[in-house]
Amino acid sequence: MKNRCHEILGISPLQEIKKHSRRNGDSVPILIRLPGRPSPRVGRGESVGGVGVGRRILVASFHFSFFIALLMGCGKPSPPPLLSEWERLEQEEAASLFQEAYETYQDGELEEAINGFKVILRRYPESPEGQDAAYLLMLSHYRLKNYDEVLTWSSLLLQDYPDTPYRGHALLFEARIYTRNGEYFQAALRYGDILNEKSVKGELTSLSTLLQEAESALQTLLHERLNLSQLKELLKESPVLRPKLLLEMGNRELKAGRREEGVESLSRLVEEFPESEAAGRARKLLKRYEKKAPTYKLGLLLPLTGEAAPFGRAVFRGVELALGMENPYYENRPLDEETDRTPHSDLFLPILKDTEGDPIIALEMAKELIEEEDVLAIVGPVLSLTTIPVAARANDHNVVLISPTATEERIPMIGPYVFQLNPSIRIYGRTIARFAIEKFGISRFALLYPTDGYGEEMVKVFMEEVERLGGKILAREAYPPGTTDFQKRILRLKRTAAEALFIPAHPDEILLIAPQLRFHGVEATILGGSGWGSEKVVQSKYAEGTFFPSNPLEEDDESGEGVGFAQLYREAYGVDPSRSAALGYDTIKILESAVGGHKGKINREKLRERLSTMGVFTGVSGSLSLAGEAIQSPSVWTIVKGEKVKAEINEETPQKEENGEENVNGEKGEREEAPSEEEGDLEKDQ
Repeated sequence: MKNRCHEILGISPLQEIKKHSRRNGDSVPILIRLPGRPSPRVGRGESVGGVGVGRRILVASFHFSFFIALLMGCGKPSPPPLLSEWERLEQEEAASLFQEAYETYQDGELEEAINGFKVILRRYPESPEGQDAAYLLMLSHYRLKNYDEVLTWSSLLLQDYPDTPYRGHALLFEARIYTRNGEYFQAALRYGDILNEKSVKGELTSLSTLLQEAESALQTLLHERLNLSQLKELLKESPVLRPKLLLEMGNRELKAGRREEGVESLSRLVEEFPESEAAGRARKLLKRYEKKAPTYKLGLLLPLTGEAAPFGRAVFRGVELALGMENPYYENRPLDEETDRTPHSDLFLPILKDTEGDPIIALEMAKELIEEEDVLAIVGPVLSLTTIPVAARANDHNVVLISPTATEERIPMIGPYVFQLNPSIRIYGRTIARFAIEKFGISRFALLYPTDGYGEEMVKVFMEEVERLGGKILAREAYPPGTTDFQKRILRLKRTAAEALFIPAHPDEILLIAPQLRFHGVEATILGGSGWGSEKVVQSKYAEGTFFPSNPLEEDDESGEGVGFAQLYREAYGVDPSRSAALGYDTIKILESAVGGHKGKINREKLRERLSTMGVFTGVSGSLSLAGEAIQSPSVWTIVKGEKVKAEINEETPQKEENGEENVNGEKGEREEAPSEEEGDLEKDQ
């Protein structure tokens, strides 16, 4: 019956073609109706280019014949409506123009294709090819990265063709672009519209792909990108997101120590959407908070927005994992049989504050934690720039502060209440200098480094160690941050005949320097700082054979601590843990050890005493000192075929090992996963 209707109305079923355009790894599903295949017509107002009066009458007559055919029923065949010669010629011309433009699009001549599609929209916007042309116009601009044009044409497509089967894709492109532009609120609205799509379900075979991307992207936006006020505003704008938003809001409020507000949001969720998955997680959270409240308030000062946000989020994930805090990532974590909840610390109630990576904001947040919340201790900040002033304030108020990741070696000297876990970057400079001289026998060095605090400090330490061990520095070339052309500096260093070139650059700089070293035929051994271990550098073919120090996440096969943490982290977040996450995890375990091992209630002074006498702590990130001193030197790694491989002692050409296989020297090797791209170079703030 349905096929007969299609025959009567002159409408053939849509043919779907799946193609993919890729931008930075994005896979973009495409739904296209072939030329000459009529599509469902939709009533609309003014369209691109306008429509003549005579043609409007013909179109109205044609639509009227459709209506009569439907009233008569589709049980018996009826001849298709007659078209005038003029209409038939118009249809043929529109189909021909579309075919020509589409073939040009397939050939990758996008600018020419765009002009062709515009002609169709200008002349024949009501034709079956009209919305196809609008969609391909949008897609062509997306492939050309003309993102403003994408938004223009997606808006036209959605407005002029409201029943288009391309609706889901148009919303997807808009959401991606808004995310790229940092307009996270608008992006969340678009992803919500995709989840709410009903009209396209029968047309899109790729709907499941759209929904999957929308769900995943929304999880990141709600959990990491939008602040609490934006979540509340989104609650008014997008009913379909209401369960997710109430869960996230309740979770945020509880983590910030606002128990009453958090319980209210979660209770509303359970009441309004009792059968939803979000309500199930809300019940578990409410059940936990009905029990005895944790004993101590713990301040978390981390950058969750701004340039330093990747570092803050990594540390917070480690803290969150150590505390067993409920969150949307924990769906697969096993529950404790007795309490029916995920394992968590009953010692601490975490109160999270966003420093935005700004020292002034960090000081304001620290004041609130110390004076208003009366926290026992503060974890953070992440960068040395914000840690130093906050540490001074905490010490003045006799509040313990532990920075998991700051690397400025003088931080513990601020006062007796200040501690740090991450060793100073100076140890990295000494380690790579000793490795080059003692393991490779290199004695003549040249230096290429940025004129920022990190580069100058690394070079200073490197030179001191080289000279102490009897080596020589033949030449130095410094460059200001933002430099892109290194040719003259590289050629001057090449003429020195140095055996090794030390380049403590940042990842983005390395991606510019490494190809120029290869181009100019530099044969010296390349030594670097930990920036060479960044994932994007490791995967660059020009970084092959470089040596650099790294203090990776420890996965101790004997104790199983590191292995267990890494596995738990992957289950919770779907990615490998970084060292920053491991240091956040270890910070909580150190505090639990100091507080939990004390009889009776502990105060700030008692906590300081216990931490001061703790000595070395062995955690998932290795052996740590609360004074920020390196207990063990970082390992030296190299790059082999796009992988980080540990450089073995007495090994001149490190080999790539996998799964414990032996290298050419018959020795067991170690392999480290490249650090998470979300972090980049943690030492850059020094």
